[in-house]
Amino acid sequence: MQNKRVPQLVTFDYANPFRVPGRWLKGNTHTHTVNSDGVWTADDVRRGYGRHGYDFVFLTDHWKRTVASSPARARPLLIPAEEVDFLIGRQLYHAVCLGISDEWPRRSFKSVAEFIRQARRRCDYIVMAHPYWSGTRSDGYLGVGAFDATEVYNTGVDRSIAKGYSGTYWDDYLDAGLRVHGLAADDAHGENHAYGGWIMVKATACTEKAIMAAIRKGHFYATQGPEIRDIRFDGRRMTVKCSPVHRINFICSGYFGKVCQAGSRPLTEASWELHPDVAWARIECVDREGRIAWSNPIWQRWDTRRIEAMKRRTLRSVTAPRLRGANAAMGDPERVDWTAARTLSPWMGLMGESTRRKLEVRLAHDGRYLYLQLEEMLDPRSLVVNRRTVWLDDEWEVFFSRERGQPCRQMGVNATGAMLTVDHSGTAATWDNGAKAVSETRLRDRWRVRLALPLARLVPGGAQPGDTVYANFIRSTEGGSALAWVPTFKSHYHEPSRLGAVRLE
Repeated sequence: MQNKRVPQLVTFDYANPFRVPGRWLKGNTHTHTVNSDGVWTADDVRRGYGRHGYDFVFLTDHWKRTVASSPARARPLLIPAEEVDFLIGRQLYHAVCLGISDEWPRRSFKSVAEFIRQARRRCDYIVMAHPYWSGTRSDGYLGVGAFDATEVYNTGVDRSIAKGYSGTYWDDYLDAGLRVHGLAADDAHGENHAYGGWIMVKATACTEKAIMAAIRKGHFYATQGPEIRDIRFDGRRMTVKCSPVHRINFICSGYFGKVCQAGSRPLTEASWELHPDVAWARIECVDREGRIAWSNPIWQRWDTRRIEAMKRRTLRSVTAPRLRGANAAMGDPERVDWTAARTLSPWMGLMGESTRRKLEVRLAHDGRYLYLQLEEMLDPRSLVVNRRTVWLDDEWEVFFSRERGQPCRQMGVNATGAMLTVDHSGTAATWDNGAKAVSETRLRDRWRVRLALPLARLVPGGAQPGDTVYANFIRSTEGGSALAWVPTFKSHYHEPSRLGAVRLE
């Protein structure tokens, strides 16, 4: 049953802060003093944020680079930066410029693109601040050049006019292909705007140089309180570990995604296998008070060269042995001598990815019936049966066609043995296949389904010994994770051009 390892076809572009050396530092990237429109002095900022355990604070006065004295080992470290605000027509933009060495005098710009070109020469990191508050639609930030981050949350705006959350803007940028980080920041003008959102940075030291290096690389997450403690990957499956929360959201490009909701106990971990069509994903961990921690975006990347090679190698063929004489099962899948059947392997994800799950399918025929035994090694108690439709359950699906590339017949079987069929090859909506299915869930270490399918109804015109039919077998799980005998290299199962050849001995 052990699957062979195959080349890694998918990788994730993600600067993973949980896989680099350093220590976690808590910091605010948007703070004002009396040098612009704040009510705090720099010393007030240090005292207030120091009481709340911050390691660093960027001072971002409007058009002012505020430099505060930094006594040895004083915490938090106060880092000079600047906020730039400007109008393009009637559209308002604010940007926070981190890593700026000289004060940027007040001026105007002809376009956002001009601002970004000039900002690139003056600072290390450009943050588009509170876009929801600014009132400019997200398309006003597209096609203007590459900025580094946006504020997914802004405490001051949230507490003053309830427009502090800009997640939809962030998603629009990501959908446009902009690899933009997400920050939570206070935009503090005083105590009433403080301590509501921050970033946790994995840096090698609490110095401006080390903090800026980590931020540029994306070695941080944003939060209002919950902690993200690990993010890891296995094939297309991503797993997050966190402090106890009420729900974990996997937010993705397109109409994909998943919500994991806590039951009687809080969640501290959740996993999800990304759909093949997902370009990017990000994770939110939400506690019972509604406070959120946000990961930076994770980009899914496929190795197209390897995929094309895998397509050629994985268009499989097999001979189904014939059971004769006393071994003929007479249509009863429980009477088959499965040691005489042919085993199908290896098993892969829909896109040809390797898997650690253990599956086995055996097939044989006796001249009248095709027999299949489909197994996965698992605890049967984990199987999902929602009793609305087999297609949404943990299930096995089988596909048969007279010719590769022609519409097929499809059947799904769930853990109760319930079956649903579709005939894509003719005018009938369902496939009257005369099949017998036996599902065994009482075994401790596996789920087993045995099928008997009359050859006369297998494909249009029927099949008989000596014929070759075309087939695929897919193990589908609730939530969309699927393994296949022949990977479809599509996000769906029904792909007639990707059927393996089954010769009936």
